[in-house]
Amino acid sequence: MEPRFAYFFLSLCLGGVLAAPELVNEEVKRTVDLGTHLAKVTAELNLANPAGGSGSATTFLLALDPGLESHLAYLGVQVKGEEEEESTLEMKETKVKGKSGKFFTVKLPSPLAPGAKIRLSIETVFTHVLQPYPTHITQAEKQFVVFEGNHYFYSPYPTKTQTTRVKLASRNVESYTKLGNPSRSEDMIEYGPFRDIPPYSEDILKVHYENNSPFLTITSMTRVIEVSHWGNIAVEETVDLKHTGAVLKGPFSRYDYQRQPDSGISSVKSFKVCTFKTWC
Repeated sequence: MEPRFAYFFLSLCLGGVLAAPELVNEEVKRTVDLGTHLAKVTAELNLANPAGGSGSATTFLLALDPGLESHLAYLGVQVKGEEEEESTLEMKETKVKGKSGKFFTVKLPSPLAPGAKIRLSIETVFTHVLQPYPTHITQAEKQFVVFEGNHYFYSPYPTKTQTTRVKLASRNVESYTKLGNPSRSEDMIEYGPFRDIPPYSEDILKVHYENNSPFLTITSMTRVIEVSHWGNIAVEETVDLKHTGAVLKGPFSRYDYQRQPDSGISSVKSFKVCTFKTWC
């Protein structure tokens, strides 16, 4: 995924209280990708302004789950068009009186008249939401993590129909919530369709599964940029890394690590280095 931070500057306008327009999420398709150490949640939705409404909508209100809001690393909203190119939308943070969670006012590309619809794609990335369980493992054990989210698309608007697809890092699943009798195939769990969901609906989605991805966190980084009088540029970065997955229980055997392929399966053997044009 390419980063679009340059196109998504989240202005912190926390002074006002926003009243939600009378919009409806006609159809929502969510994908919760838990295949790495990050949680990447994508929601494709058809947003409608019901016929006979009070007027055209120039913005809509976007909400983040109260349990995940503090872990937000990336947020982006795009218009999904069949013929036109995808366009990103401007947003600014706001508050809703009496409601928990984090909210953003998103500007629509053009006023949404009563009876009209627009197709949107909302991408969010969360860090440090996959909790190792058990928290301590031996060198030979595999790493299992727990994810807690929401079965429903958290929104200030009612949702007519919604499905959620959860992608895991492996097919080895200890447990998962069973709301609506979900179907499971290999490393995929599918929930729904759920119908006629009220605004701000919450129901805990919980999955406990094997995930041996590199759980790395940069604790500190120092970057030195040198520009010579010839115009050459040299960049040096000093990075401190920490494994934030399950903690090693007992001693570490380098002999077993080299001798047995499965020994230390949850240890970090390698990691990606990204340029400013890529998203890890």
